[in-house]
Amino acid sequence: MGNRLLAQLLSGRDNNLNLIRMAAAIGVLASHSVALVVGPGNGAPLKQTLGYSLGTLSVWVFFGVSGFLITQSYVQTRSPTKWLLARALRIYPALIVAVVLTVLLLGPAMTSRTLGAYFTDPGTWSYLWGNATLLQFQYPLPGVFENVPHPNSVNGSLWTLPFELMCYALVFVVGMAGLFQRPFALVVLGAFLATLYFWDGLPTSFHVQRFREVGSVFVLGSAMFLARRKVPIRLDLAAVLAAITYSLSETPLYDEALKIALLYGTVWLAFIPEGAVRSYNRLGDYSYGLYIYAFPIQQSVIVILPESSALTNFALSLPITMFFATLSWRFIEKPALAMKNKRFPWGEHKTAASITR
Repeated sequence: MGNRLLAQLLSGRDNNLNLIRMAAAIGVLASHSVALVVGPGNGAPLKQTLGYSLGTLSVWVFFGVSGFLITQSYVQTRSPTKWLLARALRIYPALIVAVVLTVLLLGPAMTSRTLGAYFTDPGTWSYLWGNATLLQFQYPLPGVFENVPHPNSVNGSLWTLPFELMCYALVFVVGMAGLFQRPFALVVLGAFLATLYFWDGLPTSFHVQRFREVGSVFVLGSAMFLARRKVPIRLDLAAVLAAITYSLSETPLYDEALKIALLYGTVWLAFIPEGAVRSYNRLGDYSYGLYIYAFPIQQSVIVILPESSALTNFALSLPITMFFATLSWRFIEKPALAMKNKRFPWGEHKTAASITR
């Protein structure tokens, strides 16, 4: 089993990707338990040993898996319009509900302002509009979480979602240009993106650097899917990549080696281990709900129990967040995703990017 090509492992839908995404979401929550209690940049798990926090590595896993699956979804689609609809249905319904609940319930409960001042402040409604649409991400709500170790940040986890949409847009543009059917063109595009990634003249602004960081992992995931007929998935190769990463830990190539090793290891875990672990798929996919609800719940725990430790924050926040994530999956995300299979009047013409497995 461990010597099979990735393309062979993709022949069925039974894998561990839901479990991996759930573990990544819990990893983000665990990392934030430290950062939110102690303060940003202090004592983050794995920061000292790997150079990156558990939260950052978990976000990389999300983007790598997303690059893999979103590219797979596009090259197998018969309608780019329905593909776009499916992406919107995965991101927006649950997000909009989470943002509305944050603004209308959590905000009034946690703000230091009067309710009148809170609801008449333009920042309240710019948070609602900007974060629900992802057109203008905003961290603070008026008077909310002002006196915590990580102040004026209501749901810091949402910063990744605009970049996720940008990655979707990249796949869409490449697909509509017909490049998924042209290996040479893909190689040229990959070389261009690599040159852009390593270019010293790249702007140092927050948004550019964050997109460089997570977008590169997304592109690696996409590349792994596109090269699936050439990529063997073996534990010994995962170990070799880990060893190479360790050997490069003091060099400028460490970041890139770490991303490749992490993604390859993630794919191995996604497709090779079988047996009882696969039974998790019967539970549902709660990772997105866990991700979008955890941060404000963790901040609320800190307000209610200001002397609590990071471990206490984790222990209390996880089950509360799981409750909201379960409701989100069952009543919002799952019904929304079912809509993508309905027939719509725009038809299902074949795209230039459609290929057969």
